[in-house]
Amino acid sequence: MFLKLHPLSGGSVQDLEVSDNVFGIKEINKYAIAQVIRWQLHKRREILSYAKTRSDVKGSGKKIYRQKGTGNARHSDKYAPQFRKGGAAHGPKGTKSLMNVPKKVRRLALRHALSAVSSEGRLVIFDTLDFQEVKTKKALEVFAQFVGKKVLFIDEINEKTNFAKSINNIVGFDYLPVIGLNVYDILQHNIIVIAKSALQKIEERVA
Repeated sequence: MFLKLHPLSGGSVQDLEVSDNVFGIKEINKYAIAQVIRWQLHKRREILSYAKTRSDVKGSGKKIYRQKGTGNARHSDKYAPQFRKGGAAHGPKGTKSLMNVPKKVRRLALRHALSAVSSEGRLVIFDTLDFQEVKTKKALEVFAQFVGKKVLFIDEINEKTNFAKSINNIVGFDYLPVIGLNVYDILQHNIIVIAKSALQKIEERVA
């Protein structure tokens, strides 16, 4: 299939051939996309905090008073949850994520998400995403039509480029290298802008 290639410096728009298997899928697998999004959100919700139970609290295990004859309830040591400085009952355990999605399904969902965005006309290809200097004003001029929308810019460079720094202060504009491209971020943005040099990397990654 062919997509429009827009020059960053302005000028005539050209046709660019892209992979049908990545950007031209007709029947979108919504189940795979939903499964990967649930997995991504689940990973973000990992419980990292940990509370000590009565067996984790350091101190003497001596019985606090004799079993019978005191008129009080029967207790062992003083680190039961009901006592001050005792261990927590049913506290967080630092549980790690147990949910997983096969890489094949992740790649499948990424292909279908890109195809869905492409079919809706929300995918824009530029010949380059490169500025000679950090200039937010220039970014606002070039992408004036996108101001006020949530836009995700994708390039092959995995570092803070002049372009990435230029759009850093623009509300709604985000930058991701190809290595960080994911289904959730694609669907969270109104427009996806991809540099021409990143197209081949994307096709190689999701193949």
